[in-house]
This record gives sequence, structure tokens and C-alpha cells, in this order.
Amino acid sequence: VTDSSYVYGIIADNWKISLSHTIKLPEDERPKTVFEDQSGKLWIGSYRGIFTYDPKTRHLALFNDTIGHTTSFTQTPDGRIWAAVTGVGVLEINGKKETLHPLKTDLLCISSTADGTIWIGTGTGELLQFSNGTFTSYSEKAGMNGDMVEKIVADQYNHLWILSNQRLTEFDPVTSVYRIINTTSSPNSYSLARFMPRAISLDTLNHEIVVGGFDGFLVCSPSTNITDAAGNIKVHISDLKISGKSVIFDHGKTLSDPLPADTENMEVFFTSLDHIHASTIRFAYRFDDGEWNYLPVGENKIMFRQIGKGHHIHIQTC
Repeated sequence: VTDSSYVYGIIADNWKISLSHTIKLPEDERPKTVFEDQSGKLWIGSYRGIFTYDPKTRHLALFNDTIGHTTSFTQTPDGRIWAAVTGVGVLEINGKKETLHPLKTDLLCISSTADGTIWIGTGTGELLQFSNGTFTSYSEKAGMNGDMVEKIVADQYNHLWILSNQRLTEFDPVTSVYRIINTTSSPNSYSLARFMPRAISLDTLNHEIVVGGFDGFLVCSPSTNITDAAGNIKVHISDLKISGKSVIFDHGKTLSDPLPADTENMEVFFTSLDHIHASTIRFAYRFDDGEWNYLPVGENKIMFRQIGKGHHIHIQTC
């Protein structure tokens, strides 16, 4: 994809590179993204719509010139094409039938896992799941920090590899466990100034993730390590403080003792005692049967200013 109206096809044969296709869009069109579907047909998203191209016949066709700024495509195992259209929503293409699922958000990239689940990244750093006509945010579960999501790639384990400017996140949607590879900051850092926009791909032959950055490339091997780590970790409460004083050490109480009814400013500290996976462990907590609340990676403390009177069961996981 170029900054002009051209899209080029390149063939690499060992160390020899040659030009195979030259695709020219109309003069007032600019290509944004290219996607090859299961049949080998190309889908070209422009700043105004969608084109298709048959590499065998070298025929370029206009598919939709009114949908808007198309930023990314994906295809689910059932053959349907999905297009992310920024500020408009997700366009579902099933043969000649088009269905728009509206979402007025800055949609930058779209991907799908082998189970047919659709995942979307936004310019405001959100990770969204689309299923059964509903958009659900997974931003907190995946540890998104607000950085623009450049591209999402799914591996053979249905883990998502989420690329932003300064970090690469591997996220397991089933367990809500993730690990982060930073460009320059510790831990898990590499001497790269930043990652290149959208420069991530799945090498399907070797089952590796290839990421481009300044100045170099990273090759990552997907594994079930983060999934296994989640299943083997046990969580312990290491301390409980009330108004800055430790209940365990300063007051000499056990955690099974009831707290005073007027308890305020309570801090709960967690530990996993798992030093090998310390950089990827993420804690979550809930009261009774309420919703899970996820903490950022590396954070092991929660604070409650006030808690309602009564008997509560505190459950935690990681």
C-alpha cells in the first residue's frame, strides 16, 4: 500500500525480489489497507470505500464507494468478510449481502480468532469484542493503557497479539491473562525506539509472530505459558491495613476476625509467591457474587474508603 493511488504486489524468491502486480485505484482514491481472503481475492480499503481485486484476471472492481474510511479487514471461518470503518462501524459482508453494525468510534483494526470471534482495536486504545450484534469492551481485562491500537493478530492458541506504539501485548481472552513486551522499559524490554505502525504479522508456516520496529525486528513464539501460569497460581492475602496500620502485625488479629462496623480506609495486599511469572501476573477481586475488578499488572493492592455494614465474602483470583 502506498501514499498514492497505487497498490503493489511483491514476490520474494530467496534473495530475489520482483514486482508481480501493479494496482491503480481511481485518481481521487487512496488505499488504506489490503486483505487477501481465503480464495485469494484482495480487498482494498480506501479512505472512502472498498475495492476488490482478482490477482488471476488482474481485474479491479468497486465494491462500495459510500461506506467511508475503511481501515482493516478480517475473515471468519464461515467465509464472511468483516470490515472496520472508522466512525461508522463494522461492515459484515456475506456474499453480496452487506450488513452494517453501527459504532461511531475510531476503529483502526479488526481481527478474528479461529472460533469466529471478532476483535477490534480503536484509536483511543480500546479492545472490543463483537459477538451476536453486541460490542463488549475487553480493554481493562487486556491491560490497555489508552495507547492507539495499531493492529491485532490472532495466533493458533486464539491469543491476541495487540500492537501499539511502545508495546506488544499477548492476551488470552479465556483466562484474561496477558503479558507485555515493551520497547525500552523493563521488564521484558528490547532496544527499540518504538514499534512501526501496523507492522505485525503471523508467520503461518513457522507459527511465529513477527513485529517490526525501529531499529530491528522481533520474532515471538506463541505458547500456552500464560494460560498455564494462570491455572497454577494461588493467591494469598499478605497484609490488611486499616487507616495505615496492619491488622495482622500491628493489631495481632487474624484475617478471619470480623472488622469493626465503622472501618474506613482499608487496604488489602495480595501475593502469588510465584516469582517466575511475576511480570505477567494480574490480580482480580470481587465482593460476594459481584463483578470481577481487574488490577493493572504489577499492582497488588486495593483500597476501600468505606464498606457497607454486613457480612461479606472476599474472593480473589489472578
